[in-house]
Amino acid sequence: MKKFFTKFQITILLIIFLFTVMEFNYTYAIDEIASGSCGGNIVWSLDGEGTLTITGDGKMSGSACAWADYAEQVKKVVFNGNITSISDCAFEKNSNLESITLPNTVTSIGRRAFAECINLKTVIFPDSLAKIGTSAFYNCSSLDKVDLKEVPIIYFYDYAFYGCTSLKTMTVRPEFVSIGDEALPPALEKINSHEFLDLYFYARRNGIEFTDLKTNKTYKGQVTNQDLLNALPTTDLELGVVTSHDADYGNIDSYSFYNGKEEDNQTYKEIKSIVDEITADCTTDREKAYAVWKWVISNISYGGNIIGVDADAQEIYCIFEQKAGHCEGFTMLTNYMLYLCDIPTATVRNTSHEWTAAFVDGKWIYIDTTHYIFDKTDSYAYDIIFLYNGGVYELSEPTEGMNKVASIAEPTTLKGDINQDGIVNAVDVSYGMRGIIHKIELTDLEKEIGDINGDGIFNVVDVNDIMRYVIGKIKEL
Repeated sequence: MKKFFTKFQITILLIIFLFTVMEFNYTYAIDEIASGSCGGNIVWSLDGEGTLTITGDGKMSGSACAWADYAEQVKKVVFNGNITSISDCAFEKNSNLESITLPNTVTSIGRRAFAECINLKTVIFPDSLAKIGTSAFYNCSSLDKVDLKEVPIIYFYDYAFYGCTSLKTMTVRPEFVSIGDEALPPALEKINSHEFLDLYFYARRNGIEFTDLKTNKTYKGQVTNQDLLNALPTTDLELGVVTSHDADYGNIDSYSFYNGKEEDNQTYKEIKSIVDEITADCTTDREKAYAVWKWVISNISYGGNIIGVDADAQEIYCIFEQKAGHCEGFTMLTNYMLYLCDIPTATVRNTSHEWTAAFVDGKWIYIDTTHYIFDKTDSYAYDIIFLYNGGVYELSEPTEGMNKVASIAEPTTLKGDINQDGIVNAVDVSYGMRGIIHKIELTDLEKEIGDINGDGIFNVVDVNDIMRYVIGKIKEL
């Protein structure tokens, strides 16, 4: 009897278990409200409890929310697989979403991906993230903190966090950051990042407290374009054209400097003739500077294939001859023409633009021939490079004063020093190679200095020797 009862109990339990499984499967089947695809290898499903599950590999795709008809029911998002991007408008206007953890394989967040998710407070960003698209978090008014991991580079596109009225603190560990127009919210009070890079300058010009992640040094207050001009010296200025070769604005490693007048060069003669003609009736330096500005904006077009122009005669001549260039070409030609007027100049930069500062009639002014602007600017200055008292100086933090980064060297015949700045470095390698491929025209003296093997011909063999010297493969030239 006891044995029969035990078998009976087991049978009953098995029946109950089977019904439970059937019930579970039935519940699961009817609990899926909707499903679909949002990429070649990505599918999604939404259950009755508001959990949106996105599964698959690769990029999410689509220009609109794939679950738009059910967006108001989404309360939680779960990712499965190796998803590499969040598509445009994926979660736009999802008012129920309060937090989200993005997959650690995501590299980009699309346009308006989370725009107007007004209750979204917490976003866990992955180490892999490199791009936050236009208006990606636009008007996410509850988002109160952004902490971006240490990736090599990240781009904030236009209006990425604009309208995030609760966002007070950002910590951005990548050392290269590109910031689009109005990408960050006006409410931002503190930025933790790296000194002398994009976010540092952004914070300083907007009066946002900034702390350097490496040194814990904190900057407070606001730096304006006029503050930078006011901090420039007004005596012992040197004449000439100067620019830097390093994008790390707080640590300039090399520069180009030119103050020559090639009296026998036909292009020089043409430039000098124009300068003399347009300034013939000018009585002040300001009038001369205005005449140069007017000529450049009237005769030089934006574009062409000459990018990265140095303070070098042949490259300046190329801009003049082609009547086209990019901002650095406009600036170098403008500065050289002002030099021929005996007007001291400086090169002003931010991460995407370059223009002129000129010392006229006892004060410094901005001149931007690329943007057709005289004595003002529509760009924020990040630093200024200028010639002063026998040296090249850089100014980026007015409260700390100007910093000497190099001495002005007289032209030399040092073997391998093709640009004759007194030192053999990577600039000479670049300069020499551009001469070989006819991007610039080297003088006979420059070719002689670059002829390392002494065979009477300056060619790629000589440039290779200079490169080997620069990187330490050979000890002397």
